[in-house]
Amino acid sequence: MRIPEDVQKALGQKKIRRSTGTDSEKIAQRQANIWAEEIQTEIDAARGTDWDLHKWKKAVGEERAQGTSEEDIFDFGLYAADSKDDVRNFEIAMGRIVILADHTEPYLQYCADEKQNKLKTLQSKRVYVEDFANSFRTLGDVTQKNVVHWTDKNNHWKSATQRVVQAHTRGFLKYISERVIFEKIDLSVLDSITTKRDVSKSKDVLTKEAFRQAEARADSVTRDAMRIMAYTGRRGVSVANLRAEDVVYIENILCFRFATDKNRRSDTHPPQIIPVHSKIIDRVKELKDISEDGYLIALKTMSDEVEARADKLQRMIAKTGITGHQFRTTVITMLAQTEAKESHSRAIVGHQVGKQDVHEKSYVKLRTPSTLQATVEMIDWDNWVWSEYW
Repeated sequence: MRIPEDVQKALGQKKIRRSTGTDSEKIAQRQANIWAEEIQTEIDAARGTDWDLHKWKKAVGEERAQGTSEEDIFDFGLYAADSKDDVRNFEIAMGRIVILADHTEPYLQYCADEKQNKLKTLQSKRVYVEDFANSFRTLGDVTQKNVVHWTDKNNHWKSATQRVVQAHTRGFLKYISERVIFEKIDLSVLDSITTKRDVSKSKDVLTKEAFRQAEARADSVTRDAMRIMAYTGRRGVSVANLRAEDVVYIENILCFRFATDKNRRSDTHPPQIIPVHSKIIDRVKELKDISEDGYLIALKTMSDEVEARADKLQRMIAKTGITGHQFRTTVITMLAQTEAKESHSRAIVGHQVGKQDVHEKSYVKLRTPSTLQATVEMIDWDNWVWSEYW
């Protein structure tokens, strides 16, 4: 096997010759493939920025494979180290300096296999844990001062995000503590993540103008989803998973049958029936008729999982400059400024009414489409004026 010119100096040779010592072509090819992969790994490492570290890791690995004791490996390594960089790389190879990025993938695999985290949780952990590992590099760099600096750098984090980041990084360091170094780590250094100034806005109510501008920036599929959210106040997960068969006539009123919502699934909870607003009724009928995949909104996701469809829709809406939850916030605010009954408003957006006595539960059952239709029609974007002092 010829060695590429750019790494010949690092590997110390121009070509590699090895014999399998067998007459069997199948056995020889199998062994040759193993050797070729090992050599290619060396070539890739030589082209990277951590070639010296790679050599130390390889040397330590070979000594351990031969049964050399940790004490002897450590003595040999210190004797062979010619510089401070050599000493540092050797200590990393021995595991005495923990490179955080080396453990992100094993940690995520651990979360998937042993903690059985859902896909959405794993995606969130990957984003924040990888940023954490790349920002600090080594475990020794995770000091209170550096954590404060890192948190301040991410000044766009809202309070909910701060809590998520703190939980994910705590879990990662706990994994390092229990699975890598077998020593207790002081997790209090991460406390400052949630002590920074909360930059959350007051629920981000949408103005009429902001909604129209977002509509103009949206493609047709996103626009259809946004309009359903705007005239129901429903969460993105509910709208993303609406099926064509969920548009039904009840009491001669065209209704949405929301079978999916936060903490609600079609296989365990009854659907919530909400009348379709007159502003979108024609388009909803059309979407039902032209549906090709069974869903009302054609998101074209790789998976039909509830979370996958919800995530896809939220990303599509985000491209317009707003978030899906702003529709929900605005509709709740809008209805609060009308004469609508609170129980009716809660039913429309899918809020729980709260603790109910026996009598109230019987009244709630009477919220039929005909009793909710008037409240749905109170969602009026054409005449919507937002004021914090209503």
